[in-house]
Amino acid sequence: MSEIKIKGPDGKVDTITGTYDEKTRTATSTFGGKTIHASQHDRVEVSSCFIATEVYGGANEPEVEILRDFRDKVILSKGLFGRYFVDSYYKVGPYMAATIRKLPWLKPIVRRELDKITKKCKNKLAGMQ
Repeated sequence: MSEIKIKGPDGKVDTITGTYDEKTRTATSTFGGKTIHASQHDRVEVSSCFIATEVYGGANEPEVEILRDFRDKVILSKGLFGRYFVDSYYKVGPYMAATIRKLPWLKPIVRRELDKITKKCKNKLAGMQ
């Protein structure tokens, strides 16, 4: 489950908890007993990369996409260890992102470190092609 932000035609942003399919770029959530589907055309922003989304300013920023791609192609290919790592991150990531949001002086420090990690991830992904 991820925190998903959907911007409606009126400009209002709603946050829901649900799943996000990277291939179809479609979010699905159950709300009030009804299943809701939203596509990229509904301006869906998914925050499963909680810390990077907070630091870079949005789920669709290039750095966040690199980290998401690295997660899907490298980390999750590590079997149970990869899945355990990602599941653990999903448990602590929202709290870490909230801390960064509350303490804005942390953002440039975390961004500097994430920039290094993102560069390494980008290089690893480029070497896989």
